[in-house]
Amino acid sequence: MRKLLAQFLSKVPQNGSAAPERGDSSSILDAPAHLFRDEKKTNKVQLADRAIAFLRSPNPVSRRAKAAVQALFRAELPAWPIYRALATERFFRRTLVRHVMRAAYHQPILRTMCAQAGERLMLDPGTGVPVIYGIDMILGDGVHLSGRSTFAGALRNDGRRPRLVVGDETYLGHRLIISADDEVAIGSHVHVADDVYICGYDAHPMDAEARRSQPGPVDYTGASRIVIEDDAWICQGSILLKGVKIGRGAVVGAHAVVTKDVPAGAIVAGNPAKVIGRAADAGEASEPPLTVVASC
Repeated sequence: MRKLLAQFLSKVPQNGSAAPERGDSSSILDAPAHLFRDEKKTNKVQLADRAIAFLRSPNPVSRRAKAAVQALFRAELPAWPIYRALATERFFRRTLVRHVMRAAYHQPILRTMCAQAGERLMLDPGTGVPVIYGIDMILGDGVHLSGRSTFAGALRNDGRRPRLVVGDETYLGHRLIISADDEVAIGSHVHVADDVYICGYDAHPMDAEARRSQPGPVDYTGASRIVIEDDAWICQGSILLKGVKIGRGAVVGAHAVVTKDVPAGAIVAGNPAKVIGRAADAGEASEPPLTVVASC
């Protein structure tokens, strides 16, 4: 029995073996071509392995060859004056193309996705169109925002959609995320820096089993509403949790986590955010807090 099995296997083409010659009847199976090793490819792989092994060997000839290969890979032309002109051309060409795409494609799409958008809207050229779903966006005049942002609203059962209201001349930075189940109201002349998260909706329930299949609970009382008053400055990486109010002219330091209301004109920082000064007094302080916590 063992002898018959060995004879059978000797006639079966194995994966990686050479293909039989045409007309060879010694193979009892008509195996597909991908089961056989390609001799030409195998020779190329072996040659590449030998070259790599040669370059990695410690002998002087290998070290010189390796240095020559590295020099070849790092080779470049001299920085002739023409490259300054080429750099200028590249800058203006890319700027022109991005503005044309913004004016003719991205910004008109953004306007159709908003419930209302004022005059002098500026979508950052080259950033595309923001991700917007489940929320009504109302933008004032002169709003400047990035296409690398996400604005999301919760699904309500009362027929009303969450709202994002942005005042005039407000700047919204890159990678901004705003979620809401009621309303997020941002005043005029507000500066929201990059990587800020304004969280007006939990998105997931606290119960572990409910998180498997259910969305987060929606607050129909209006307690989750977030308000940012005029002239506030929300620095980079800050997180604003639901129900908070940022007073007029207040400054939220970089990476602060705001869990409660911030008084007008106050400077807050930390996790959770605490008042560390007054914006009006920052210029007179011996160690201005703005130089430590502010970032845009």
